[in-house]
Amino acid sequence: KTGRDIGVEATFAGVLGSIPVTLQGRMDGTHVEATIDVPTVASEQLRALVPQAPLFQRVGAHVQVHGELPTLEAVAHVTVGDGSADATAKLLLSDAAPSGTAHLRAERIDARAFSQTAPPSDLGVDLSVTFAGKPGGPVAGELSAEVPRGMIAGEVVPHTTVHGDFT
Repeated sequence: KTGRDIGVEATFAGVLGSIPVTLQGRMDGTHVEATIDVPTVASEQLRALVPQAPLFQRVGAHVQVHGELPTLEAVAHVTVGDGSADATAKLLLSDAAPSGTAHLRAERIDARAFSQTAPPSDLGVDLSVTFAGKPGGPVAGELSAEVPRGMIAGEVVPHTTVHGDFT
């Protein structure tokens, strides 16, 4: 504790439905730290809790957030079936001019994890996004995605690169 105006700590180690979950959070003044852990569980366990969740293979997650408000950084690792996704983000939470960067790398993603009628697949993506707002104006940014060679239903998905701007 640093003696700042606000200081709070919280921990939850329990079960949501049949899913074990651990949440830890701490705020000391403007300093924030949080961690969420969900071990790998069967998709049926998640759908029992959230029936509309389109997940049909095992899933797990580890997420960390930390920073000095209004700037936060996040790191996440999610598994779905044999696939995984790793993400990082740095965000400036500002009403006047929010901004940030994010990066996602996913690999070995099988579409059957999200749809029971999808064909077998082995897909990936490397995605980067940056954005910035202007006081009183819109948020604008750019994205870049690289999709490595993959497979859907035994057919090759060619390597693809996409770049774009948005407002």
